[in-house]
Amino acid sequence: MEEAQTFPRSLPREVDEAVTRSRGGENRAMSDTYELRVQGHLDDHWSEWLGELAVQRQADGTTVLVGPVVDQAALHGVISRIRDLGVPLLSVRRPAHDINEGGDDARERE
Repeated sequence: MEEAQTFPRSLPREVDEAVTRSRGGENRAMSDTYELRVQGHLDDHWSEWLGELAVQRQADGTTVLVGPVVDQAALHGVISRIRDLGVPLLSVRRPAHDINEGGDDARERE
């Protein structure tokens, strides 16, 4: 079994400060939960920098980042930070219970 790739522990200060300035305030009260899967194992300390998403390392050598994201702009911010890390983004999804809270999917439950 191949060993999971480990990514750098930190970014250059200039990149970190620029991304932090661009984040602005976030209101978690109106958030959707997202799961973002990336290649390799990220250390837990990246959670804060990635919008307080939980870091869940998987046996297949990937990491799943899970948690509330306030809006599409914040989601794009997290994706930009993943890009800045140089970590391949494998997938982005909303868990099924969030997707089925209304609209056409609600009819399928009847």
